[in-house]
Amino acid sequence: MNTKCIILLGVLVISSITPFSCKKGENDPFFSIRTRKARITGEWTLESGKINIQQNTDSTFALSFTGSTMSVNLNGSHYQDYKYSRKLIIDKDGTFSMTDVYSGAGSDYLQGIWYFAGKNKEMEMKNKEGLILGFTDVDAYSGYVLSHHSYVADVAFSIDRLSHKKMVLKSEFAYIDDNDNTIIQTETLTYSKEEKEK
Repeated sequence: MNTKCIILLGVLVISSITPFSCKKGENDPFFSIRTRKARITGEWTLESGKINIQQNTDSTFALSFTGSTMSVNLNGSHYQDYKYSRKLIIDKDGTFSMTDVYSGAGSDYLQGIWYFAGKNKEMEMKNKEGLILGFTDVDAYSGYVLSHHSYVADVAFSIDRLSHKKMVLKSEFAYIDDNDNTIIQTETLTYSKEEKEK
């Protein structure tokens, strides 16, 4: 047997016994030997992000995260900067927990269930291209999390990128608050995965 045949046979044997995943999200790696579930589970740290909240009264609230700082803008004007961090732990058993820490001001702790969204032709979404976080418990310091999650029990994200070490989630949704304001919220969040020490 020549060398090319042996290499081809080896590749076929390995690919038949190794679970692998091809690109689903727009910016996913083309090929991964890890399944999407294996890639998404673990401890994630918020690296950067933007959240825009628009009320029908034309007021805009914008949050941007860079490293360990959150910048707050209100109606286009800078309002405040403060130290901030977020950890998101996604477990294989279908549960997750999220902790937001605000410097000198307390923290928010949320937990619940997660699952991949199925294929949706109308939204042009492939199977497992979406992530659903269903909140079952919220222990919140910040008014943002308290008000937001009293109106929204589940949040759907499109997974723009999912590699073993990086995840980019995007969402856009609307809800009505207690004052009958229609709130439209868009989010783009980039997470990096923390490696476990061996």
